Amino acid sequence: TIDHRGPIPEELREPMGGVAFGCDICQEVCPHNRPENLPEAGDPELAARAENLRPETWRLLQECLDDFSGRFRKSAVKRAKASGMIRNLLIAIGNGGRPGDLAHLEVLKNDSRIAADPVFVETLAWASSRIRGMAPAVSA
Repeated sequence: TIDHRGPIPEELREPMGGVAFGCDICQEVCPHNRPENLPEAGDPELAARAENLRPETWRLLQECLDDFSGRFRKSAVKRAKASGMIRNLLIAIGNGGRPGDLAHLEVLKNDSRIAADPVFVETLAWASSRIRGMAPAVSA
C-alpha cells in the first residue's frame, strides 16, 4: 500500500491489520536476512533507529501530522509520503478495534490537516465505523 496513492479499497483494509508500512514484512521474510546469512557484527549504520522499533500508533500518527519529513529523514518511510502513512495509520487504528480510540478519532475530525484531505476524512470515518462495529453489544 505504500506506493498506492489515494484511498485504499475497503476490501483491502481489514487484511492490512495493524501494518502501516509493509516493508518490515519484506525484511522478515527475505532469505538474505536469515540469521545464518547475516554477518556476526552488523553495520551500525544499517541498524534500525530506536524510535522506529514498535512505535505507538497514535504517537506515530501525530508525528506524521506534525513533521513527517523531519521524523523520517533519511528513511525509506518517506517513500510512502505523509499522506500514505497517515492514511495507513488510520486504517491500522480502525483495525485495532479499541473503543478508547474513538475519542481520539473524534478529535482528529476537527484537525484542519485531516479535514483538508478527502482521503483522510473518508478513512477516518471508516476507522470510526469499524471500531464501533467491533465493540461488544451492550445489553439493556
